[in-house]
Amino acid sequence: MSFSRVEIGKNTYTVEKMNPVDAIELSLKTAAIIGPPLAAGLVENAGMLSGKRKEEINGLNLKEFLAALSAALKDPALAEIYKTAYRQCRTPKNDDLGDIVEFNRWFREHPGDALELAGMAVYHLVKDFFPSSLSTNASDWLDRVGALTKASQSASKSPKDGRPGQ
Repeated sequence: MSFSRVEIGKNTYTVEKMNPVDAIELSLKTAAIIGPPLAAGLVENAGMLSGKRKEEINGLNLKEFLAALSAALKDPALAEIYKTAYRQCRTPKNDDLGDIVEFNRWFREHPGDALELAGMAVYHLVKDFFPSSLSTNASDWLDRVGALTKASQSASKSPKDGRPGQ
């Protein structure tokens, strides 16, 4: 079976690929969750607008994207998607994260890795079943989301003293 490696800090996890029938089902569930934030936030033909303080940066509308993302994160289906992804993951010590005892033991020691691993595992499990334009531009899209986060943090600071605005 093929696999992907995911590095988080000093830990390298293994994500075992799913069989296509299960991966397609996971892809459809994932699309239902991430589709609304993408539709709300992405603007056609986005370009780099670095250095400009605007509500819309790098093709994403910040307010619409964050509102849709917030709704998606509250969706109980996301927890099920993450549980499915964890069942495909192994720790750096080759322990099966699909085993609830190993899962709890590992993430008690490495709690900061839990959500990042779930997100990266889902990405690796479903990326082959999305249109190639989405899978090949995923890192570009993540860069745009990162730019929005930085812009949001910058916009919330007072221009006089650099502290968060009132």
